[in-house]
Amino acid sequence: MGTEWSIRFYTEADGSVPVQEFLTSADLTPGELKQLRLRLDYIRQMGLSALGQRADILETLEGKNATGLYSLRCPNTPNNPRILLCAVVERTFVLLHGFKEQNARDYAAAIVVARRRKEALEKSRAQAPRQTAKQPNQRKRR
Repeated sequence: MGTEWSIRFYTEADGSVPVQEFLTSADLTPGELKQLRLRLDYIRQMGLSALGQRADILETLEGKNATGLYSLRCPNTPNNPRILLCAVVERTFVLLHGFKEQNARDYAAAIVVARRRKEALEKSRAQAPRQTAKQPNQRKRR
């Protein structure tokens, strides 16, 4: 099976953790919460290979606005919870947005939120090496 993947929660600039908040305040049933935990554990073990093996658990989102986004699914449940996520280097999934899918508009709105968070994540990851590279220069000046 290989090395396990890490699963991290996206954190907003204000310190809030949207998917954690969704999981604790979305009025999900105990069965849905259990299924989400099991499915997160499954993708932690399987990584992106889960895409080809269990489309009922993890699917690639289609469309230009959804590039690089995946949906963790719990179909056929009362609230139909979804968690949109992305994969980053170091074998890591980042949980970007959780929502209850009631209709297609819910999915479209969720993709907009997840895409914005993914872009913010990519921007912060791109800036991190530059910040690290500046630190030695600052030390030399002292």
